[in-house]
Amino acid sequence: MIPNYPSWRVFIGFSICPILSGFILFLVPDFYDFFTNGRATAVHQYGFWGIWLYFILGLYGFLFFGIPASFLAWLYVKNKLYRKASSYALVFFSGGFAAHFWMLILSSLMGTEVSFENIFDFSSYKSFLFFSLGAFSSVFMACLVLPKKPF
Repeated sequence: MIPNYPSWRVFIGFSICPILSGFILFLVPDFYDFFTNGRATAVHQYGFWGIWLYFILGLYGFLFFGIPASFLAWLYVKNKLYRKASSYALVFFSGGFAAHFWMLILSSLMGTEVSFENIFDFSSYKSFLFFSLGAFSSVFMACLVLPKKPF
């Protein structure tokens, strides 16, 4: 008997990837500033509530990137991805490119001049940031929510 595919777990897991990305986006610079300049982080200032502050700020990630993340989550459920190298590669690249292109779309909608001539130019950290956050949060979530392939 083949077990049912955990569709809801996979969909919800990949849909909340932007929260994880937003959490990391605010956490890393705060701790970098602590180690380089000695400024207190939110954890140092507010204790346990500082961690919740990072999660609340992570909700901004879901606010801006929830649509492409939910669409990709639906595609992953539709294709019934399992834990294997090809699934991890697919999730890595699709999560990264979806975040990268969605940021370009949001930037152009907000009136920022976006050049589509060098769309794959990752020479600056700003271009590479959204790709890497989307890609690595997607792979991390894939390790947590994708089921093992049944025999």
